[in-house]
Amino acid sequence: QIFYTRQAFILVLVFFYPVYSFLTRLFVLLAVKAYNIGVGCCLHFLFKKEASHMGKQVKSQKHSPFSFLSKGKSPAMKTLVFCVSTVFIFLLLCWMLFRLISPQKQRFTVNQAADFYLVNSKSIQSYQLQNDQFQLMKTEDVSIAEDVNFWFPQGRFDNRYLVFSSGNTRGKASTQNIVSLDFQTGDIWKTSTPFYAYSGAGVSDKFFYTGQTTTEDGVLSMFDISGKLITQKTFSESTSFPIQFHGRGNRLYLGLGFHDESRQRPALVFDGYLVELDENDQLKELSRTPLTSEGKIVEMLTSSELIGDNYYSSVAYTRNTETFSKDPDNRILVMNLSSKEKHFITLPENNPNLLYKTPKEDRLIVKHEADGNDRCALSIVNLSDESSYLINVRKDLPDSTEEIIHINTSLTNKVLVVTNQHFLLYSLENGQLLTKTKLELKQNDFPIATWFQN
Repeated sequence: QIFYTRQAFILVLVFFYPVYSFLTRLFVLLAVKAYNIGVGCCLHFLFKKEASHMGKQVKSQKHSPFSFLSKGKSPAMKTLVFCVSTVFIFLLLCWMLFRLISPQKQRFTVNQAADFYLVNSKSIQSYQLQNDQFQLMKTEDVSIAEDVNFWFPQGRFDNRYLVFSSGNTRGKASTQNIVSLDFQTGDIWKTSTPFYAYSGAGVSDKFFYTGQTTTEDGVLSMFDISGKLITQKTFSESTSFPIQFHGRGNRLYLGLGFHDESRQRPALVFDGYLVELDENDQLKELSRTPLTSEGKIVEMLTSSELIGDNYYSSVAYTRNTETFSKDPDNRILVMNLSSKEKHFITLPENNPNLLYKTPKEDRLIVKHEADGNDRCALSIVNLSDESSYLINVRKDLPDSTEEIIHINTSLTNKVLVVTNQHFLLYSLENGQLLTKTKLELKQNDFPIATWFQN
């Protein structure tokens, strides 16, 4: 039912977005025109009514809830009041429509002395980091987003903009936004959209993407750094989106799942394909390369990353096409983009999902799913020899309900882990915990992302 509701929203709003900019640009002109027309009508009726009632007896008006507007006034004056009221109501409705479709703008204070920011749902905090110790400088209360899925990635553009999606299928329409923060000016933009991420999200050099799937199709939406919808691509078949995907050099590499009848799979089994799209040509499909194996065991791919000439995708589970069993897996699929050759990296823990590369692109950091238990762990992969080791974050957390909300790899040879309640800084050389700091958040405030100053 949720899927069909979303389809109905798309059918209604797909015609609204192409005229979005047209409506906003012409709003002022429309208001002026309406005012001129209203005044003209008032003058017309004023003189017409005065002439038509000369020498005639006018019947008394019946009482109504709006009698106070016309009591004791001439018919011409009543008409004038009615016309002016109508114009006022019309302008008010236009203003409300303008407010509804325009991006909401807020602002936070840029702190030049801060090393990094913690962006929360209801605040932005500036921090200094010295000798691996976190020092809170300032907390500024500002509404950022109410409903953020921390499994979906955020976009970071031009060393200036942080962009992410908020909203879910069961939430309020007011929470369905593309949120953009400018760390040079402090501007915060919230652009309302029905095309928020609920199946996956992606980032390229210049654009932020969201993915939405139904039982019948999949919709990929491209946004600029301000949250403006640029274009969309619809896959007219049942589609499985990755949680995380990336692009570069005007190409988007999207690991999609489709039901491949040529492989004679059961109806609900999806094979993975790497779909290459052209950002300069309305997301035109350039190629589609098979990712999953041909046999009865099919890899279930979740997230992806691009490093060098290789495409990496986490294998959280496998599906047996004969027994239909879903079994945990502990591998990373690696495909060379030039030769299309594939191999696997084996990890020390099951259920890998989100992937993060370090600034030097020498390591791959893997976040594992909990998979029904209290697992909270990272795998660190050395890409030079594809060896790996495990960081058990759970043992460093006092509360079993804590989970990893955000990961930042900006620091050299270190990884910053943000949970519901703590900062944890680990060395990438040996996985040692360097420091742990409790977050200072108000009630019902939760972390979303970090932003390091360059």
